[in-house]
Amino acid sequence: MTPLKENRSARRPGIGRHRREEPSAASVADIREALLLATYSYTAGTTHGFYHYPARFSAAIASTVIERFTSPATPLSRVQSKSILERASQAARVTLDPSLSAPSAVAKNLPATVAGFLAAALETVHSLQTPPERAFARCVLLRLGQWALDCRKRVPRGSSLRRKVETLAGAMLEGMDDFIAQCRRAGLSKRDLLDNRRLVCRSAVGIESDTHLDAAAKRPRLVITSPPYPGVHVIYHRWQYRSRRETSAPYWIASQRDGKFESFYTGGSRTPTGETRYFTMIERAYKSIRHVVHPESYIVQLVGFADSARQLPRYLEAMKAAGYSEWTPPGLTARLCRRVPNRKWYASIRGHIDPASEHLLIHRPT
Repeated sequence: MTPLKENRSARRPGIGRHRREEPSAASVADIREALLLATYSYTAGTTHGFYHYPARFSAAIASTVIERFTSPATPLSRVQSKSILERASQAARVTLDPSLSAPSAVAKNLPATVAGFLAAALETVHSLQTPPERAFARCVLLRLGQWALDCRKRVPRGSSLRRKVETLAGAMLEGMDDFIAQCRRAGLSKRDLLDNRRLVCRSAVGIESDTHLDAAAKRPRLVITSPPYPGVHVIYHRWQYRSRRETSAPYWIASQRDGKFESFYTGGSRTPTGETRYFTMIERAYKSIRHVVHPESYIVQLVGFADSARQLPRYLEAMKAAGYSEWTPPGLTARLCRRVPNRKWYASIRGHIDPASEHLLIHRPT
């Protein structure tokens, strides 16, 4: 499940959002328009280009839902940004050293040209002075590796990698500046971004007992999420190179351990047993969230299915068992849906199938 985010800004005057009246028919029309817009466009802008996560959420949908269901009520420094650009330029001039390569556990299905370039570039990361700089530099290299390998048939040359790493670093820093500027227009300073958020990186199951949550804080009145899709083949944690050849290079670049299978990230495998585990996970997760949110809250989910006719009723039943009832906006006779843009190549080989569309489900606690 996506980590639960607690926004503490509602406790400060002039910052945050509070509940408004139930969305009107006009608000529903705005949400439908946002779904339609997201059907024909990439998820891009500000920091959305940092990494092309397979299930990245459309900013247009999220912002529209927040605006219609609520009412208004750590970035890098310039010095750090300059340091990263200098290191990106240094990486662009790197000469491949035969003694530098990916670890043997990672080298499988990793082309030597890309492995050598990334290994040399990672050596320069250690010379950066602060943790934010090093983390951002690894993020740049993650995006570079994804561009070079994921769903690719041919390996880019070293010269292409050198040019691309500089381009990506510059674009990502510009995106972060754009994000900060948008926050300022909304009345949030850089310090507000750090002081008025809380990221709890864990499973939502049992979240009500987590000591990181502030029991005295106001309960959230809106939850927006896109849970894993049951029975849909998505590889979240690895890259696929030359058809089905998987590489764990993302973990090597991020300096993290790769110890989970695909089913860990999707909530269950694509077998009947895995599907049953998925709906059990949904029930348990949202039952825990039920104890955290406000009794009058809205739970907005964008979710797709491998077989909507069979799996959607099971999903709704799991939400009912977790303590919610589906809420229908005024004037709406059918659920809001959208076509998913820019699907991976393997999502379209079967033609027009359910994973190419998503449902916007809205629930409220009972």
